[in-house]
Amino acid sequence: MDGFAVSESLLGTRQTVILAAGNGSRLSASRGNLPKPLVRVAGQALIEHALDQAAAECARLLVDFHPVNLDEDDATKVCTEGAHITAIGKDVYPYHAVDTGCFRLDPRVFQALHEVARHEPPSVTLGMRRLLAQGLLAAVPLSGVRWTDVDTPEDYAKAEMLLGALRRRSMERGATVAA
Repeated sequence: MDGFAVSESLLGTRQTVILAAGNGSRLSASRGNLPKPLVRVAGQALIEHALDQAAAECARLLVDFHPVNLDEDDATKVCTEGAHITAIGKDVYPYHAVDTGCFRLDPRVFQALHEVARHEPPSVTLGMRRLLAQGLLAAVPLSGVRWTDVDTPEDYAKAEMLLGALRRRSMERGATVAA
């Protein structure tokens, strides 16, 4: 990693768009005429929750709380407390969710991997453990989306079957609409 330099501005989030529209007409019976972004949930206005998420100073990991067809032995498991990840690894039991392998990282991950490499061969999981020890790893729940790991030839065959079937159905729907 020495000699690998990337501008921090290229790695970080440079813009965030928060859609704070709506007048909350469906909420009006219980909330008065308050604009939807100002409706308070859990003690904060909805817009404050969105701004807090945008400004969160931590890496984020997409996790699945309800995985389907999970190879539990091979899965990287995650424990959470609120939005923060408290444990991660293949050996984590009990667990709340599984790691989908999709991260939003910032330059601190490289520092965490450098620190890990001083003591043992670095891995993504060890780097994430270093970040979570510093309170810098948050969980983002995945819902309503099918996904699958592709780590082994068997996983590849399963992904090919699932995605091939999805593509065929999509193409059939398109042909029906065009007809």
